[in-house]
Amino acid sequence: MRLLTFIFLIVCLLVKGWAQDQEILAPVQPQTIQIKDIVFQDNFEREELGNDFVMVDEDPDRWVMDEGIMIITSPPGKVQDPITNKQRNVHYNTLKFNKALPENFEITVEWEIAFTRSPNQHWDHSQYLSIKLQDKIAQLEISFGQKGDRWVHYFSKWLRNEENSYLIEKVGAKQQNPLEKIRLRLVKQKYTFKAYVQRTGTTWKELGTHTILKLENPQLLISQSNGFRGQANKITEIPEIEVYIKEVTIREVE
Repeated sequence: MRLLTFIFLIVCLLVKGWAQDQEILAPVQPQTIQIKDIVFQDNFEREELGNDFVMVDEDPDRWVMDEGIMIITSPPGKVQDPITNKQRNVHYNTLKFNKALPENFEITVEWEIAFTRSPNQHWDHSQYLSIKLQDKIAQLEISFGQKGDRWVHYFSKWLRNEENSYLIEKVGAKQQNPLEKIRLRLVKQKYTFKAYVQRTGTTWKELGTHTILKLENPQLLISQSNGFRGQANKITEIPEIEVYIKEVTIREVE
């Protein structure tokens, strides 16, 4: 009897040791992003902008609240920066989020826009919708739009005002809908930032990944651009286009 008990104990120890070895050798499952509750959402269905956003480089004649924020795009310009006392480029009527972001987050912005070519169909005519995240040192920007007759989206990273990394894709000939619904999404998890885009009739597409080790109290900016690159003499040919910012949603990420 004692012999059987001893054998049984030995077998149990061996089985336990085998199980521990298997646990150690078991592959680690990749960590997935866990989306928490919405911490902020705004569909702008009111008559005033309110306190959650401020309009940067405002052109008051080219924006209005109308079932979303309607912004009439205009060519980019230059203004005198009161801090640096130098001229800087601007995209008029940029929307700045006036609250702190969670440590890890998912930002989604939805627009409606009818992209329009310039009268002379210039290849250098471009129209973009953008989400920008920046602090004093670093900057990330997702943009989606058209350049000539192609869809273009890019995800750029800047450090100390110098472009550090640039991901771009030009997507064949553009099939234009009368009214495009565009969504851009930026996800931060620790030091990793991922960008996504979705437009009418398509699924979400990942644009790429950037890493920034330090981003302190970043500002969220939402902008629209419309103009020519390097052809200032043709600036009067740019058609003004109405853009609706329909919704901004921010979720916390684990």
